[in-house]
Amino acid sequence: MRELLADMLRQMEWADAIVWRAVLANAPASEDPKIRELLYHIAAVQHAYLAIWKREPIALPEPGDLADVLALRGWARSVYEPGIALIAGADDATLASPFEAPWGAEIAKALGRQPAAASMAESVPDDQPLGLSPGADQHAAAGV
Repeated sequence: MRELLADMLRQMEWADAIVWRAVLANAPASEDPKIRELLYHIAAVQHAYLAIWKREPIALPEPGDLADVLALRGWARSVYEPGIALIAGADDATLASPFEAPWGAEIAKALGRQPAAASMAESVPDDQPLGLSPGADQHAAAGV
């Protein structure tokens, strides 16, 4: 289970690297405020989940604190290694334990009921298109 979850985070890293490569290869895209806002949001969510998994307070920089798109990319990339290490080193009880998301009350309000509890393992993104997962050589080739 741990290796599968770690692989899912590696796939997220690979997919994010593909997006970053495309953005950085296109000057108008890398200077576009909306694209920067969306890239910040993706990284902020990833960092928030890492903090929740570690049972630490969520501490995110303000978007304006990241000087440019390269600083944003550096911060975005800093989530993968500790996330993969945390998942790979977690015991079964930790992976199965429910976690509290700070936005749970907002979700309950929108749903009109309490959402079901999710475990750390269930919160790992499974965004593999068509069930495909890159191999290690694709990770290295996609690195930005």
